[in-house]
Amino acid sequence: VVAEEDTTQLREQLRTALGQLAGARAALAQAQSNKAYGPAKSSAAVRQAQAAVRSAQASLAKAQAGARPEERAQTKANLDAAKANLDLAKRDLDRKKALVDEGALAHTSLDQAQSTYTAAMQSYTNALQAELETERGNRSEDIDVAHEAVRQAQEQLSTARTTQKLDITWDQAVESAQAQVTSAQAQVDLARSNLSDATIRAPFSGRISGIPMQAGTVVSPGTAVARLVGGAGAYFEGQVPENMVKYAKPGQTVSIRVDAAGTGTYTGVVAGVNPMGNQIGRFFTVRITLAGNLAGLKSNMFAHGTLPIQTAVEATVVPSDAVIVVDHASFVFTVDNKKAKRVPVVRGI
Repeated sequence: VVAEEDTTQLREQLRTALGQLAGARAALAQAQSNKAYGPAKSSAAVRQAQAAVRSAQASLAKAQAGARPEERAQTKANLDAAKANLDLAKRDLDRKKALVDEGALAHTSLDQAQSTYTAAMQSYTNALQAELETERGNRSEDIDVAHEAVRQAQEQLSTARTTQKLDITWDQAVESAQAQVTSAQAQVDLARSNLSDATIRAPFSGRISGIPMQAGTVVSPGTAVARLVGGAGAYFEGQVPENMVKYAKPGQTVSIRVDAAGTGTYTGVVAGVNPMGNQIGRFFTVRITLAGNLAGLKSNMFAHGTLPIQTAVEATVVPSDAVIVVDHASFVFTVDNKKAKRVPVVRGI
């Protein structure tokens, strides 16, 4: 790890994204539950609304028809019974009142008879009122209330049937909820990626060059936090004249000498040749990738490269200035019995 950004805001974004994902998953579970139980629930609601309509219609029909014959007979019988009880209570009250006046009966008996008579009178009045209502039938406002109950029941039935028709939307609701979960998951992945990117890691082994960005510094995107120098991927670029560039082929081994690193040599491999040469001198740049142990090498050191272009087996090697050319003929001088001897030769490499 080279550096770490302040992750307070990024962690808050991740927590928010996780909360949205949890909400989306809950909505998906609810949509799936509605899809599983919604049709059965809506069918039950339709049946219940139909039953309510039938009950309201029956109540309306009853209100419009009025009392049945047996109900009329019942109220008439109740009225007759109440009248008989009232007459009996009146006679008993009159008899006891006369006895009390004569002094033959205690006054408390008169009070009890008066109470019985009052109760009988109330029962008779109630029975008479019930008989009158039965004869007149239901009032118009009662019929209006029954009509209103039928209308409300029919509206509830219409609403239940509309809900039942919407059962086909349960699949769409599940698909929409699933899309919300996918979107929320993508936001979580993005938040986690941003949080991971807040930790700046070195892409390769190496050393920090110069002074890195200090802790607490506010930087903008693209600002270099630290400069890392590593040995892997080091290369050397050399210039090759145009008459020799044909020998520089990718993959060919090159021997490299760096004076500042000591007397040892390093091994390199031709990685590529710039297809365009410079206009002065017609030199082409050849890039050689360094391999093996690169201890002692540092960036921007000056290096020499030796590119073998031909190999001669068992050749006689002499310094180039020992070969003398006269009239296109090449010869060298050798020593024979302490005398110089001119020997023709054929030049090789």
